[in-house]
Amino acid sequence: MKILEIISALLIWVSYQILIKLPFGVRREIIIIFISVGWTNRLRKIEKNIRLLRSDLDDSQINQGIEQIKITMAENYTFLFGSKSLNIKKEIEKLEVTGEIDRALDLYRSGKKIIIVSPHTGPYDIALFLFACYLEQVLAPLPLRVFIPAENIPIIDTVTTDLRKVAGDNIHFERVKKGETLVKAAEYLKKGYIVVFGFDIIRENNRGVLCQIGNAEGVFQAGWAVLARREDATVIPVFPSGGEGGKIRVEVGSPFGLEKTDDINEDIKNNIRRLVGLYNPFFREHFYEWLQLIRSDLKPVKT
Repeated sequence: MKILEIISALLIWVSYQILIKLPFGVRREIIIIFISVGWTNRLRKIEKNIRLLRSDLDDSQINQGIEQIKITMAENYTFLFGSKSLNIKKEIEKLEVTGEIDRALDLYRSGKKIIIVSPHTGPYDIALFLFACYLEQVLAPLPLRVFIPAENIPIIDTVTTDLRKVAGDNIHFERVKKGETLVKAAEYLKKGYIVVFGFDIIRENNRGVLCQIGNAEGVFQAGWAVLARREDATVIPVFPSGGEGGKIRVEVGSPFGLEKTDDINEDIKNNIRRLVGLYNPFFREHFYEWLQLIRSDLKPVKT
């Protein structure tokens, strides 16, 4: 590991140890200040991405969207950095689950292999963690087991270790590792776990599928589609977003049917583009909560 990477990891760890000891409101304000001051380049990238995604917005609306993304990101990290003292029962009261939840639960009870896919919208980490805890409650006494491949960031190991202590062993987090995660996810599916995959834009152009969103295009993750095709799993799209008064919403979509032909590679590309088409209106409507706009570099659609 390079010296700068070691120093960066150490600074993040020290910051984490300090932040987890602070009250929620103080943590939130510190993180908002850090984002505003330290992420100037990323904030400019957000503006560029929003203009491509929503050419109908004026400057005032775009600036409001950027401010909301900063707040959403801060609340997400505030939750993660306070996971040691998390009160699950109290936090779940903030969660509103709507949509085809009963249908999804019936499929799981019937023994179907289930893959949940979700974009990084709203307080994403909070929403999916609480949603997993919610499922564990409503399925009792049937045991629920959830596997969530987490981002390949060192600090996530510490955070998810704390979350496991709060949620119990049935909700399992593990860092994404190239060449290993899909194999492990397939094993977990066979053991009866629900596997939760992020479905979003990625920066590695050679590892995904180019798709159109609004007047822009970006490369989307392929892992979930590969796994679902290989394991004949049922894909359940979910739509996390923030709500008024600190509420967190998770809308459960209808099962997403995979199209299958004799060409597996084309099937994977086609199904990814179909799912992006399903999410397209949601991305455009909730652009102010789409956290991946911070990291992504959308391009204009080629004519």
